[in-house]
Amino acid sequence: MNVNIDFYAVVKASFRNYDNSLDGKPSVRACKNKPTLDFNEVPILISLSIPKAMFLRPQLQAKITLPDQAVNKEISVEIQSDIAKAIEQVVGMSVTLNIEHP
Repeated sequence: MNVNIDFYAVVKASFRNYDNSLDGKPSVRACKNKPTLDFNEVPILISLSIPKAMFLRPQLQAKITLPDQAVNKEISVEIQSDIAKAIEQVVGMSVTLNIEHP
């Protein structure tokens, strides 16, 4: 599914009469409907289609259950790295994993 929108980008530029060069910096404004224009503005109709996924934030959720025997044990750096890599492969994002003792 995509989010679709049509709008006008109105570009404004002023030019010097004596050498036809730009007089200052051009500017742009956006309008949903057909705009009223000044003499030095040009409308550009833009049709924009953006995938819905661009608007979604990842909802990460995990459930980890440790057996009672694991309570006072250290989790090695290698295991921490493997956990982070496994999560990165699933979500496609960089992961920093911190394990803290209560």
